[in-house]
Amino acid sequence: MSSYAKAGNERPGLRACGLARADLLWQGEEIREFHFVCALLEHFSKAMSQAGPSQFQEVIRQELEYSMKVELDKILATAPSNELEHTKKDLEGFKKLFHRFLQEKGPSVDWGKIQRPPEDSIQPYEKIKARGLPDNIASVLNKLVVVKLNGGLGTSMGCKGPKSLIGVRNENTFLDLTVQQIEHLNKTYNTDVPLVLMNSFNTDEDTKKILQKYSHSRVKIYTFNQSSFYNSGLLDNLIAEGKEYIFVSNIDNLGATVDLYILNHLMNPPNGKRCEFVMEVTNKTRADVKVQDYLRRFESIPDMLELDHLTVSGDVTFGKNVSLKGTVIIIANHGDRIDIPAGAVLENKIVSGNLRILDH
Repeated sequence: MSSYAKAGNERPGLRACGLARADLLWQGEEIREFHFVCALLEHFSKAMSQAGPSQFQEVIRQELEYSMKVELDKILATAPSNELEHTKKDLEGFKKLFHRFLQEKGPSVDWGKIQRPPEDSIQPYEKIKARGLPDNIASVLNKLVVVKLNGGLGTSMGCKGPKSLIGVRNENTFLDLTVQQIEHLNKTYNTDVPLVLMNSFNTDEDTKKILQKYSHSRVKIYTFNQSSFYNSGLLDNLIAEGKEYIFVSNIDNLGATVDLYILNHLMNPPNGKRCEFVMEVTNKTRADVKVQDYLRRFESIPDMLELDHLTVSGDVTFGKNVSLKGTVIIIANHGDRIDIPAGAVLENKIVSGNLRILDH
């Protein structure tokens, strides 16, 4: 792909299509791509002159979908023959998601409609524990699947490869300790709780290589790639085995273990109403109170889907429907205040000084 450089570094003779200020640095094998880009820009230019903005956007959408199809076909061509059909289903699913992303407009979630949960929906753990445990703990556990999110790399910890393979205690890795925890559960209650690892493309290959070491443990281990759970067929297999519930946590959260009291509360709610989801929460601390003070500075949660980095310092407030993209730095000097107006779009911007919006 093309890389960018500062003005004056272009090779002579390669400026064309009116891109005299494009500042593109080309390599020999990219000449063909350069001509393609020129043709594409010329095509867009004609489309813009002959059609309105909405039609122009449709042309861009079609070109993006075509480019994505070409790239996905290249990826499919590299798949091993024994994984060809599985990979094809995954890529078809991604293609549909990409099409949906291009078609839909506006934020995916209307944060203004998000409300607090009802007060009675939060039950103290002591109250849940006081109910005790059923006599048939094994039958309850046999309906459970433990899912660990295993898509992260260990780069933030200064390591290479999947985070789950980092040694954390007595040379045991996150994955080792997770398997040991579930194995202890299965041996204690004579059950068959499986472990499912949700991998990413970054962690899948290395994780599969290491799973051989657990072949003699009393834990069935399954894997699937992100967004391909349904296509993997694993869901149908687990349901056929009588599995009804999953416990989900990050692979590096060793404190997130199966709690029998919470599991019983989920499967046998006291009010008889079926509960589809349970999440463990804790009381606020002083730090959380500070966070609440900070949140008051937002009339609504900004759209940060395309945000890479955000720095906010000083007395800064945000209006409704603010969109932040790329790198955004907002610094209000001491004694000054910055009000980001409603509907503002900040992309790769530095805002400093004083900006007040007064009611009248």
